[in-house]
Amino acid sequence: AVTYGKYADHAIAWKTGGGCQAIGFVSVFSSILSLYSLTALTLERFHTIHYSMYGRKIGFKHALVFVLIGWIYALIMATMPLVGVSDYTVTAICLPFDLSDGGRAYIIFGLVVNLLAFCIIAGVYVYLFLSLAGHGPIPSRRRDMHVLFKMMILVVVDFCCWMPIIIL
Repeated sequence: AVTYGKYADHAIAWKTGGGCQAIGFVSVFSSILSLYSLTALTLERFHTIHYSMYGRKIGFKHALVFVLIGWIYALIMATMPLVGVSDYTVTAICLPFDLSDGGRAYIIFGLVVNLLAFCIIAGVYVYLFLSLAGHGPIPSRRRDMHVLFKMMILVVVDFCCWMPIIIL
């Protein structure tokens, strides 16, 4: 509210201050952890549905390892711009879009990981949808299909958000 109508007067102070670094860190950390969580939950759902007849379940220790890996990965990726790989202060929105050599590699790596995550998520849900669709109108299958349909909506929304960025 202090800079309303006068952003240009405060842009440099904002971009070079700690607030921009903090907001950028939180934004990157939460985005990466969110995508990782969506991918991990998709793989867990695949495992649960695919191996449900065999009594195989993902145990607490395995789930904890997956969660820790996600948090560590997100923490590393969000910290890299703070230590010189890319930079949060390049743009006014405090995202690491530095196009220098290290920054470009950081951006490309992030986009490739996002594309890979999308392909995994989309592939798993298409597989689950097709495998459940062929089993008739059993009530539990209808519930499964309803849940899968909701998850497919998430996949399509994710696709619509990330593909233009990845392509450009």
